[in-house]
Amino acid sequence: PPRSTLFPYTTLFRSPHCQLNIAEMVRIAPSMLWAARGGLLRVLAMSRLRASEDPKCPHWHIGPIGVRPDAQGSGIGSALLNAFLSTADESHTPSFLETDVDRNVHLYERFGFTTTARRSVLGVDTHFMWRDLAAS
Repeated sequence: PPRSTLFPYTTLFRSPHCQLNIAEMVRIAPSMLWAARGGLLRVLAMSRLRASEDPKCPHWHIGPIGVRPDAQGSGIGSALLNAFLSTADESHTPSFLETDVDRNVHLYERFGFTTTARRSVLGVDTHFMWRDLAAS
């Protein structure tokens, strides 16, 4: 694609649908096996460790926010996060996310997230972050 084309993405799930159950894991295992190139057990272990930190109370779970490297720093990620948080606030539901990118921790903190746990997930330092409802 041309360099001017942007491909920002994120995912948004409302609990309790933010973690795969056993039936869903079995269903996607063949495609995960192909995608992980033999590292399926590692991917499942990572998913299990991350799921163990998932809050049990109702929440919105934001997936990775991705912006093409040459477009990072231009406000696209912040715009995606603002849109997500508007949805969360309108539904009066707190938000949760994980990040294994240290520079993103400061971005999320600017939006009201705080680190509630920090764990090594298969050797990767991971922050688990929570945001209460915005003050109205």
